[in-house]
Amino acid sequence: METNSTELNTSFLCENNVVCGTQSQLPGCILDSDSQFIAGLIICTVGIFGNSAFMFVVLRIPYMRTAINAFLVNLAIADLLHLVGHWFTWICALLEVKQCPMKTSMPLICMDLFMSKVTQYVSLFTVTVLSIDRYMALCKPLMYRDGILHKRKRVALVIITVWSLGVLLSLEWLVSCLNFNPLLYALPELI
Repeated sequence: METNSTELNTSFLCENNVVCGTQSQLPGCILDSDSQFIAGLIICTVGIFGNSAFMFVVLRIPYMRTAINAFLVNLAIADLLHLVGHWFTWICALLEVKQCPMKTSMPLICMDLFMSKVTQYVSLFTVTVLSIDRYMALCKPLMYRDGILHKRKRVALVIITVWSLGVLLSLEWLVSCLNFNPLLYALPELI
């Protein structure tokens, strides 16, 4: 009796507790929840230490305080805030519902998700600013050498603008999250 790949609709357990999809899907495995938890904690912990170490080095060594490094420190701050928020989310996943206010308080959930959105936007805009800076250095070296983007006030203004845009673009999401009604979505842990 022959079966084709579309009839094989069973998932199976791969080595190391990795659940694989059906054979009709693209090849690849999805980690089980325990492995996801461990991987998430490891990634967040390494990221927190790495970003903190980078900021420490740049702030400690005077000749490292350049415009480019100011933007990179801004990126590290955004990533650090994002990772700390996710690290607490992963830790909260371990705790019982009553022990973790993030599981029962809708305003706390919204603030965590809001900060996550803000830091994502800030990271995106900071990388964009760095890309523009590198473009100017390669394609417009005379303008770049004059330091249009490298004056302290302009760097500070760009960083403030990046954070302001991140907050403004995330505010709409925060308002809709705070107006969320768990009764409409049958989420008993939030009722």
